Amino acid sequence: PSPLPSGPRQAYFLINPVGGGSYRNGDEFIVDVNLWSQREPANLFVAKISFDAQTLEVVRMEKGSVLSTWAEEYFDNQGGRISLVAGRPSPGLQTTEGNDPRMMRIIFRAKNVGLSEIRLTSESKIYSNVDNMNILSSLLSAQIAITN
Repeated sequence: PSPLPSGPRQAYFLINPVGGGSYRNGDEFIVDVNLWSQREPANLFVAKISFDAQTLEVVRMEKGSVLSTWAEEYFDNQGGRISLVAGRPSPGLQTTEGNDPRMMRIIFRAKNVGLSEIRLTSESKIYSNVDNMNILSSLLSAQIAITN
């Protein structure tokens, strides 16, 4: 077996609103879900995302190219949920400084004025290729402002 990486185990999903996070009511906008795992390779990525269904709706989703095996990709506009489950066979995916590859591009539509949060839920996980332990270290979110 491979030795475990030294130092704290860390990996996370980045929730990146393209264009800064402030949009007009009725507009479509992009939120990218990127991957960060610089300390060790990971092979399974489970992103469970919630959003305010009163303020936002998913129009469509577009897969990134770094993960080859998809088990789940769906959204529920009534419940304000997105589920993304994908993997990459051994040796897995290890990111490098300045390169946080895209797992998914989510195109939202703003449907009401207000503040909203797009956030990862506690069901999210990132599994190490070394020992299949969950190395997800932070549940990040993005603030979205919808204006007239």
